[in-house]
Amino acid sequence: MNCFIFISLLIHFISPSLCTSQSSPQKFEFGLDIGSVGFFSSGKIGFFQKSVEVPIPTLPCKKLTYVQVDIYNKRAKPNVSLNNNNDTKVLIKYKLLQYSKSYYEVFAKYISIPYCETLQGQLYSNN
Repeated sequence: MNCFIFISLLIHFISPSLCTSQSSPQKFEFGLDIGSVGFFSSGKIGFFQKSVEVPIPTLPCKKLTYVQVDIYNKRAKPNVSLNNNNDTKVLIKYKLLQYSKSYYEVFAKYISIPYCETLQGQLYSNN
């Protein structure tokens, strides 16, 4: 009987289809949803992997306005944060005993900084 319970739990928690069968993701949003998508990244988080960092690039003459993180994992909800210090990055963290096998997608939107390209052109033409 104990063996049956163990195998049932093993199949229930380690089934490979758990993170891919979810049709709608858990959404985490940061900022104001304006601008156009200038960055996209996706990847997998393994069963024993508890944290992932996704760097978001700083684009010339663009301002980051919005970041959306979609997590496909119907077993556990990670802690998702946006670190917007010197280097902008998304941090996805699972707790020690959480089921972390999942798939993520990160979208970043930017708006153009007015007159930036004109000013940059003037700076470089004067040198």
